[in-house]
Amino acid sequence: RDDRLHHPALIGFINRNYACDEQGRHFFQNGPQRVYAGLDYTPWVLRLLDGALAAQTGETVVADEALLDEEGNMLIAWSGKVGLIDDRDLAAMLGWLQHADGTPADDSAVLRAIDGGETNLSLELYGRRIPVASIRRKEVAARFGFDPTPLPN
Repeated sequence: RDDRLHHPALIGFINRNYACDEQGRHFFQNGPQRVYAGLDYTPWVLRLLDGALAAQTGETVVADEALLDEEGNMLIAWSGKVGLIDDRDLAAMLGWLQHADGTPADDSAVLRAIDGGETNLSLELYGRRIPVASIRRKEVAARFGFDPTPLPN
């Protein structure tokens, strides 16, 4: 508990068995045992890997929307899921924000989006323009239908 995993085979095993039930509870299935995952924020953490955006499970992500929260975090929504951009990739992703005319987003526009203001920003991500919206951290779980503190039945 609360320890970082380093063993590649164990990480791979957990990633292959990470899932979500119909109640929005994410878990790791180990044979007959189901271990529910308490989430610090989102069910997924996303990284820039080998020219693609990928979840911690290795799933390639094709973004539908980018979201900026009041803490300056960037989230990516895809196929009804949401993931937090890993802080090691956040600066690069923020650098790909653009105004509607395709010019790089200036700091004031990014700060307006972080503060919850209207935004006409988009994210240029692997040749696609992804719309950017503001969101409040407390709204994320309800909007995307997951339970950040699941308990077994």
